[in-house]
Amino acid sequence: MAKGFIYPVSTMDWHSRRAQCWRLSNSMDSGFCVEAHQDALEHHGAPETFNTGQKGGPSSPQRRSPTCSRTMVSTSAGRHGRWVDNVFVERLWRSVMYEDIYLRDCETPATLRVVLNRYFPFYNTSRR
Repeated sequence: MAKGFIYPVSTMDWHSRRAQCWRLSNSMDSGFCVEAHQDALEHHGAPETFNTGQKGGPSSPQRRSPTCSRTMVSTSAGRHGRWVDNVFVERLWRSVMYEDIYLRDCETPATLRVVLNRYFPFYNTSRR
């Protein structure tokens, strides 16, 4: 963003390649990641495996959600420097950035949320 950074997180169904939920934060704390994970579990059920990228993966104490333990979800993390381990989510955020965010002037996190609230339904239903 023009002033500062916004960190995104999303959960994605790798079979349908649909973004199930997403969150933004202006800091790298793990709370918004756990919140997104719990939201996905509530609305879409427990996956067989929950995979994260290397940054703050499931081995991070804050990301070790008790929800994973209760639902018997196994966790895995991408290897350092291996974008291909999390390719679908990496591609999702690349598409979001180049097809929507970079084309608009999002001055605040609130305007960014409005833009993303419009983009994700398009991504999940109309985009090839």
